[in-house]
Amino acid sequence: MGILFWIVLMIVLLIIEAATYGLATIWFAAGALVSGIFSLFVHDMVWLEWVIFAAVSAVTLLLLRPYAIGRLKEMNKNNKTGIDTYIGQTAKVLETINNLEGTGRADYKGQSWAARSNDDSKIIEKDSLVKILEIKGVNLIVEEIKEA
Repeated sequence: MGILFWIVLMIVLLIIEAATYGLATIWFAAGALVSGIFSLFVHDMVWLEWVIFAAVSAVTLLLLRPYAIGRLKEMNKNNKTGIDTYIGQTAKVLETINNLEGTGRADYKGQSWAARSNDDSKIIEKDSLVKILEIKGVNLIVEEIKEA
């Protein structure tokens, strides 16, 4: 097929990968690169170029994709933005938190939030310190910080 075909295929696959960012076509671009290099040394063996393309694509897809996805998830987990940065922080209870009565407010960095306990049976008194566990809608889900 020739090096030109494999280069064009590789570029198209890389453009698709850049547009989708789904780690789907990058592996086939690697297969096209290896097949293109192979085509420089061996002529008139188109079937072997396709076999190499398929083999390299499959191996990189099966062996490297799970690792790459795991690394991306780890990187994204460590790059919190916006209200995700509130998770794990300490807030002060402004109004007693009682899930059964639907009451409770907490202050975090000067902002008053509706607050709910992570344990429906737990009542958290005003002026207590709480740890923010998650944010659901406009509610901070918290747990009381026990004094040592």
